[in-house]
Amino acid sequence: MIEPSPGPFVELLRTCTKCATGVDEREHEPYGQRKRRDCSVCGSDRYGFQSRVQLILGAVGLEPGFMKLSATDDALTTSPESSSRKTWDKDGGFYGDYLVPALTLEDIANRWGGFDFVNIDVEGTSTDLLLKMLALGWQPKCICCETDGRDQEILAAATPLHYTCTLGNGQNLVLVRS
Repeated sequence: MIEPSPGPFVELLRTCTKCATGVDEREHEPYGQRKRRDCSVCGSDRYGFQSRVQLILGAVGLEPGFMKLSATDDALTTSPESSSRKTWDKDGGFYGDYLVPALTLEDIANRWGGFDFVNIDVEGTSTDLLLKMLALGWQPKCICCETDGRDQEILAAATPLHYTCTLGNGQNLVLVRS
């Protein structure tokens, strides 16, 4: 799991792998007093302690290097230059800009191999990443992708690879390979 935003990344570390109980639904521990604790709802482990899941504080990009992002504690983290930043600037709760390492799809494939499910939500470049992923020969069983308004382009690339669109809501497509 790759997440570039520090706030959601910490929440992900502390989220239950079985029932998905999130940070806001659990007892908060004071700074410096956090300890390993099983989920209070179902008793399962947190993602931060799962050896089968790799959590990466970073971004996925078309080029290797670093990506500049504007921080917020929710899903609005984005590039300072993006149109979404301008849209959300007043209400987004941005509190600064920072750099994160950007992994390419090739980096990810070389390190971790194939996947059954891929979710792509990268402000402004989701479709480009999906098209590159398909061109590289990745064929997961299921893909969820933010479309950036390019639904038809995605379907034109995915349909010949035996993907069927099972859900399209104007912002995301869910593609399943038959």
